Amino acid sequence: MNDVISEKAEKLLRDEMCLCLEDLGNHLESTVPSKLDFFRDFFEFLVELNPPNTAVELGSSEYFENDEYLNTEIMQFSERFGIASGTDEYFIVDSLRHAFISFKQGGLLSLYKHREAENWYPKVVIRQRLGVNDLKGEIEIYRGTSKYEYDSGIISQSWTLKKEIAHDFAFKHYQNHGSYLNSERVVLKTKINVCHIYYYNEFDNEQEVIIDEREILVVPPTITCQRLLN
Repeated sequence: MNDVISEKAEKLLRDEMCLCLEDLGNHLESTVPSKLDFFRDFFEFLVELNPPNTAVELGSSEYFENDEYLNTEIMQFSERFGIASGTDEYFIVDSLRHAFISFKQGGLLSLYKHREAENWYPKVVIRQRLGVNDLKGEIEIYRGTSKYEYDSGIISQSWTLKKEIAHDFAFKHYQNHGSYLNSERVVLKTKINVCHIYYYNEFDNEQEVIIDEREILVVPPTITCQRLLN
């Protein structure tokens, strides 16, 4: 992807936004191989794009001004290159737009926590501590996910301290998705030392912990809840 993502763009996408460039590159090459030149220019455009206001509070007038400005700039850039609504490249730009604005408006934690799961979204890989409070030693954590993820061994970084919250992610939140099947959803359980946790906030309603997922390969998670019938 060196011919598509320059060193400057790599610094933004990988080093600052913590996007997985391998995942991004594979998706571009397999989905829109004829549009790689556009995405090279698009990434260079994002490098130079900044909101008019800095250090703004969530919900303030300056926040909404930033949001409108960034959305308009990205939309106009896409239109100049003839990116048509409903095309594969349009949806990729839209996901990258959402990720970029989340990052610019709220930083890395905002980007991670506001990822969208319905369609393709750039993979965010956290490798730095974003704040951990009130946790000590080894703790038990849970994740509601698909059986496919469990079988693949490629487990995400988002877990929770609460089994009931993991249960909701496994069996409630995605019920309206066309591919949803009860029998293909599971709740996982494992233990991890807090030194391998990148983020936890005791006031988070979902009691989310963002972990170094590489560490759970040492003690693989087990299925603690699974429904055998749809």
